[in-house]
Amino acid sequence: MASLKGIVMEWRSGRQAEGGGRVHLAAFGKHPAWADHFGPLGSLTEVLDHVMSLLERAVRENVNKGTWEAKPQQTIPFGHLFLWRREQDIVAGRMWYSMDTGGRDKFPMTVCAHAQGLSVGWVTRHVLTCLAEIETACRKAERADVVHRCLADAQQQLQGLAQGASAETSAADGQKPPDPWAGLLGLGLDRDYLDGIVQYLDARTSEDAPRTGGKNRVVNPVAARVVIPVEHAAEALLFWTDILVAKYGKDRSILVLVPREKAWADIFLGEPTSWQLRCLRLSPAGLSLTGESRGPIATEPADRGQPPSGDTPAS
Repeated sequence: MASLKGIVMEWRSGRQAEGGGRVHLAAFGKHPAWADHFGPLGSLTEVLDHVMSLLERAVRENVNKGTWEAKPQQTIPFGHLFLWRREQDIVAGRMWYSMDTGGRDKFPMTVCAHAQGLSVGWVTRHVLTCLAEIETACRKAERADVVHRCLADAQQQLQGLAQGASAETSAADGQKPPDPWAGLLGLGLDRDYLDGIVQYLDARTSEDAPRTGGKNRVVNPVAARVVIPVEHAAEALLFWTDILVAKYGKDRSILVLVPREKAWADIFLGEPTSWQLRCLRLSPAGLSLTGESRGPIATEPADRGQPPSGDTPAS
């Protein structure tokens, strides 16, 4: 059996740039310039529409169920980065605590970028930085037109970078691939721990294999909550995305979700359910790290029905 390090080294050395990179940017959620939910605004693609709808539905269903209000001492505010690999598409996102003009704050503001023909490394370097700048600008903005202009300017900036990315990405891919453990080992994580997480995912993936449908359709998505160095959120996103794509292939939906300034990440193989995405606001006191006594992010118990599809978002 090939070592985990060997698998990732092979993946990184073999991946190639896909010419004609493009980035589409969109946003939705709460902002003080709107009386209620806004969006989606921006350059919406089918992939962005799907991802943003899934996130909005997850927040709505957990708000309607009182998932987070029932455990106020175990919750954290919205404030997350994520990378979502769906076949050849990469969606990078940033969400933060916000509110509308009426002070309703149960939903965050979220900005997502859909990258096509670009590497995960490029997205981590350029897109995540741009999303952070968008958050800063949107927090200062008092009018809706300012938010619109911020998104349009960022879209233009990212697309300009993406058009010149092909040569940069090809040159980087032609170099000797870096050690996949560099930057993370020696920062509070050890090789045995990382191997143990992958073994756990392997076991759960094998259990769920007979119930797996088509691409990105897993009846019981596999999930884990893992330790990361708190000051290296972007590196952790890239690290775990590389690990999971190398191990399980590009056809599997892979999501890595990191709360900012926290020492954990939530990782998903297959498209997460709304119940699994309660992790957005639960600290390890409410949803323990994989391997601890209370176990990983479970699928929703069968006796906990979903809210009717016609439920409107709580404010």
